[in-house]
Amino acid sequence: MPRPSALLALTSALALSLTACDDAAPTTTPRDAAAELAAPDDVVDAATPDVEAPLEPVTVSLFERTHVYFAGADNRRSVDGTATFPTARYARATLTLTLACPSGRCDAWDRVASLSLLDGGEDGGAATELELARFVTPYGVGGTWTLDVSDLMPLFRGERRTRVFIDTWVGPGNASGNGWLVTANIAFEPGVNEHPTETVIPLGWTNAVYGDPMRPIETQLAPRTVTVPAGVGGAKVWVTTTGHGQGNRDNCAEFCSRTHTVRFDDQRFDQPLWRDDCAANPIRNQRGNWQPSRAGWCPGDIARPWVVTLPAAPAAGSHTVAYDVDAYVNTCRPGSTPCTGCVFRTSCDYNDSSHTEPYYRVAAYLLLTR
Repeated sequence: MPRPSALLALTSALALSLTACDDAAPTTTPRDAAAELAAPDDVVDAATPDVEAPLEPVTVSLFERTHVYFAGADNRRSVDGTATFPTARYARATLTLTLACPSGRCDAWDRVASLSLLDGGEDGGAATELELARFVTPYGVGGTWTLDVSDLMPLFRGERRTRVFIDTWVGPGNASGNGWLVTANIAFEPGVNEHPTETVIPLGWTNAVYGDPMRPIETQLAPRTVTVPAGVGGAKVWVTTTGHGQGNRDNCAEFCSRTHTVRFDDQRFDQPLWRDDCAANPIRNQRGNWQPSRAGWCPGDIARPWVVTLPAAPAAGSHTVAYDVDAYVNTCRPGSTPCTGCVFRTSCDYNDSSHTEPYYRVAAYLLLTR
């Protein structure tokens, strides 16, 4: 049976609860949009410090029962919308994501997906995607998840374009389901945040093939030079990484545990990319292979970000942020001599099913705090 593309863990509060599939029609009218990620290079600053603190919470809708699907020429795997965020300075922001089943029939497969804000692209060029959350759909059922996105607060100012993407290949009338209904909102709460994020700097990393000596990680996820202003109180690196591809040596990159590294100048921070709690997922009525551990994700869950807090505030000036992964050569790849290590006894050629190219999806930001 073919396996489709699917979807680090530390900090960020994450709560899961199962909701029933729903068959109501979508209420959001989308426009088609390319699903490919663009490398972001802009800097987003918080509102000016003299903005009055709000007294009441507010919830902003990103999508409301938006139908995401693929039906040949009718391709709505990627859907854009708009949202208007408050200009006041809130202390906490919580993203809530709900997936439901169109006409009671969700996509039968686990699909990698994301919620993002968009910058640029109004003139017809490619928009820059600022990923807020990455998730993998459950096998054939709906659910609800929450994620603390308070660290990304400067992104939520005024009117913004939004995007939901699900790597689905089914739609209305397909034997494997009708796709997904997506509802997403962000709840803002007033209060005190002693070290709020003042600036969000996208690091521009996207996808990286793993295990090909001709494509080392450091060239695909190139080090970034960032400029830090004077007076910064602290800094964090927010990283979301998930591994994909199977049937290779060590069954990478979906089913192999590897240590991933963030470097800030000469400081090194390591994190194993592995979720060993997939079998504990409360969405237990999934209809596929959802229980095995995976590289940074589980079917029917948000991929939890890895947040590195620098031990001291960086000095004003230029700094380098870099990313790396344990050394690895995939000897079960096209052109490998000899061809060895294919865990499912395939040839070294990829077949879009039991043997797919190993790669990592990476999205990262440098966060400067007060």
